Amino acid sequence: MAYTSKRCAECGFPTDENRPIRNDFQCVKCESGANADYNAVKNIGMRYVRRGQQSSRRTGDSQLALESGTVTSSGFAET
Repeated sequence: MAYTSKRCAECGFPTDENRPIRNDFQCVKCESGANADYNAVKNIGMRYVRRGQQSSRRTGDSQLALESGTVTSSGFAET
């Protein structure tokens, strides 16, 4: 999936500058920071949740649990 580790999971801003080095993610727009792979997982999770909501067979609210929070259609909630 394109730009999953370069798109900010918090504000959605995609740019190569968000990932100055391989393992680090730092959004140049909202200044959110995280491990680049973890940021990518949150973006992939959000795509998965949104696709489930668009499905004609949707049976309920979609969510995806991560170790440090939950991805829902309204965003990421830390626990």
